Amino acid sequence: CCYSYFDLNFVVEICFAQVFRSRNVTVGLYTVIDHVHVHYNVIVMKFLSRMVYRFDFIMSIIAAVIFQISLPAFIGVAYYAGATFAGWSFSQMLVLLGTLAIIRGFAFMAFMGMLWNTIRVVKNGNLEIFLIRPLSTIWILTMYAFDEEDIGQVIGGIGILVSGLLLEPVLGSWLLFLLL
Repeated sequence: CCYSYFDLNFVVEICFAQVFRSRNVTVGLYTVIDHVHVHYNVIVMKFLSRMVYRFDFIMSIIAAVIFQISLPAFIGVAYYAGATFAGWSFSQMLVLLGTLAIIRGFAFMAFMGMLWNTIRVVKNGNLEIFLIRPLSTIWILTMYAFDEEDIGQVIGGIGILVSGLLLEPVLGSWLLFLLL
């Protein structure tokens, strides 16, 4: 999805207005609370902009979930055919893949779009929008780079993780996993 100059300006205005709405200088806990609140508002704004085309958004999430399920399905076929990974049961492999998918999904949502979004902002000549505000430029670029489509990776990872934990026969291994 391509965001217009208006969306970029809107993200920066949300950041500026909410962080500096009632205080001239914010320090300590107020800064963290304000930043979390601004992150929440930007994420809601990005989800609402994607929900304009609901079918496209839902289909992209379904495609990501199907893609996430393809690797465990391949490993399941390998285990069914008799191949094994040394010391790993199928349920342990599912727990590993589910955990990896959840971590990768959160990382892609939060940080992976930052590189090409920053390059696009520089090419379009809109970087001054970030630089003229008395906010952290890297923080605004991180919020602007949030990718809501990668929620499908997180959903698929949670499904794989839960199925792996349900297939694990020993209750103690659940507790060991939770201690990690």
